[in-house]
Amino acid sequence: MATPGNFPLEVYQGDTAEFTLSFTRKNADGTTEPVDFTGAVGLSQIRRAPRDPSKLAEFEVTFPDAIGGVVKMVLPANQSGLLGVQTGVYDLQITDVDGRVRTWLAGTVTVTPGVSR
Repeated sequence: MATPGNFPLEVYQGDTAEFTLSFTRKNADGTTEPVDFTGAVGLSQIRRAPRDPSKLAEFEVTFPDAIGGVVKMVLPANQSGLLGVQTGVYDLQITDVDGRVRTWLAGTVTVTPGVSR
């Protein structure tokens, strides 16, 4: 079983935050190839702590180049504006076309409070 990659995020409260990531897999011969996310669905949420029942915000997850292994996470300004905490946690779960769920990334979210409203 693979463990999620640790990838801390920094978000400025009230701004749109965009993260574009590429995933590849390593073959037995040492070469790499992109992960094919065709037909996949992503889910990524921010909470104060992993077991906190309340979601603070949610990323929009898309696959602009699914065959090339590219995933895009966008936290719209209206969602980042809800983040009043200085730090939180998130993860990125992707459900493949066969219904298998894998958490690819997890980490902390550091929020810089916004000034302009």
